[in-house]
Amino acid sequence: MKTGSYRGFNARANLSLPIKPGLLAAKLAVGSRNANGFGGRPAVGDEMGDEAADALQAQLRWTPGGDFEALLSADYTHVDSHLNVNHVELFNTNAPLVALHNALAGPLRPFHTVDMGPYGSQYYSVDPFVSNGTGSNLMDIEIWGVSLVLDWTMGPVSVKSITAYRTLDQAIGIDPDGSPEPFIDENDRIDQNQFSQELQFSGQARSDRLKWVAGLYYMQEESISEVTAYVASDLFPAFEQLPGPMIPLGPWGCPQPPGSPLPCLGGAGNPFNVIFDLDQVNYMTQDTESYAAYAQSTYAFNDRWSGTLGLRYTRDEKDFFIQALRMRTPIPLLPPSTQSESWSDTSLRAGLDFQASDDVLLYFSVAEGFKSGGFNGRARNTGELEGYGPELILSYELGMKSEWLDRRLRLNMAAFFSDYEDVQLTEQRLDPTTGTQTIVTQNAGDAEIKGFEAELEARPVPQLRLNAALGYLDARYTRISANAAATGLTLQHKLIGTPEWTASAGAEYTIPAGDSGEVVLRGDYSYRAKTYFQLLNEESIAQPGYGLANVRVAFNSADGDWTIATGVTNVTDKVYRASGVSVLDSLGFSVGWYGRPREWFLQGILRF
Repeated sequence: MKTGSYRGFNARANLSLPIKPGLLAAKLAVGSRNANGFGGRPAVGDEMGDEAADALQAQLRWTPGGDFEALLSADYTHVDSHLNVNHVELFNTNAPLVALHNALAGPLRPFHTVDMGPYGSQYYSVDPFVSNGTGSNLMDIEIWGVSLVLDWTMGPVSVKSITAYRTLDQAIGIDPDGSPEPFIDENDRIDQNQFSQELQFSGQARSDRLKWVAGLYYMQEESISEVTAYVASDLFPAFEQLPGPMIPLGPWGCPQPPGSPLPCLGGAGNPFNVIFDLDQVNYMTQDTESYAAYAQSTYAFNDRWSGTLGLRYTRDEKDFFIQALRMRTPIPLLPPSTQSESWSDTSLRAGLDFQASDDVLLYFSVAEGFKSGGFNGRARNTGELEGYGPELILSYELGMKSEWLDRRLRLNMAAFFSDYEDVQLTEQRLDPTTGTQTIVTQNAGDAEIKGFEAELEARPVPQLRLNAALGYLDARYTRISANAAATGLTLQHKLIGTPEWTASAGAEYTIPAGDSGEVVLRGDYSYRAKTYFQLLNEESIAQPGYGLANVRVAFNSADGDWTIATGVTNVTDKVYRASGVSVLDSLGFSVGWYGRPREWFLQGILRF
């Protein structure tokens, strides 16, 4: 059990039941995580960043002998809480949609008894853990699954069958605009189920020099999604309230000159007002079938050299349906549309290992990877419906795994290079007519990532353990597609979520406490360099480099039956963004999602 800041209370229990020793055994695990939110929305009195999750897992293992074993597993998880802390970092009242909202919708809006003023920086919160939003704030997730693993050993060959089924029911509601204005609000609902079957064969030659594995894999997935987005919801009613057509879309006044393709908006029943009926519902279904066949073998040429060669064939087939409807008018944004596509790929993997000594292993590997294409679920018109193709990767890695000084020092190092082709990225585009943001996933071009990582573990004296890690990434685009270039993406932009440097260090010291047990002191520190969360590297939501420190003190009983621990996470109370989104040029704001502040905990563990 564990308690701590924000009335946190976590509990977990594991129980092993030998129903019939040597033949039938069961395991049961239950857990619960609960805590108040570390952020809030004072205008409505609810929380952000709270935890309320319960989980259950059960296993039944049958070992009748004859080199056969069966394992039946089931699990269930339910999350019922609010979203993580989000905070508007910057407002842009010059965005066309915001300017139109402030000039027209606010003054004409009939359902507010007080004048709230224009949407903009008046709603900025100095406290990053406070939002002035009043809309949706919901996270309700239910997941359950079952699996059956059958394992036979028949002489030199082992056969394993893995059958699994999993389902997801998820409801998410978010109001990211940070204000009580009806500017943007979204509710997402996803129902998904998945069935998979894998048949795996493995073995080794009598000489033990050759080890191999081969198999077949099938996965079938069905998903239903409904995305309801409310965007500048009061604009359409405001246009309907005007006495007549008086808002020009073109450079001329109203009425527009004869032959002008651009209308004037305003007036009850004006058919052109529908352009700003921006509230929409996207209903989508997707059926996916994935097939794969693979084989891999490792051969030891001698006591020092061994090589690995692998091959995998993958084929993904997807059937996609989408319909996009306006909320107030019967004219659809996107009529019922169906798309079907399939992608296939053959990927290779090869590696070479050299056992330089009993304690030093050197290795080199090259591998290909494949991620299938897909379709755009946020399309508002047929032009945005176009799908995107697969993403391919070719990666190389050279490394060393080693132990020194009678295994009191462990050092692992690796250098790598990854070449990406047709990178799949989500792009945000500005609709020139309405000023809204459209979200489209496309192949943005090519990229490469190179770098190195090193891990060190040391035990200079029996009571002291040290660990450290260092990572470096040079991630850059090497080609920009025409569609991505149209959004402003260039070769100078950094890839999303790729900090140049990461580092961590930790120390643990054990103090004997006589016959009672021992006291263990531990401290950890991690560092992450500047990180961008948005395609065009918007600085208002970029996270500068930062470090986090944690400390823990524990007492372990001499017989190992129980442990009591206390500690503090994020000791310096560092405020940092974990992610962010910018829609400054359309919806007029950028928003960041924040990590957890400083927290204390008290933990007890009982083993029996």
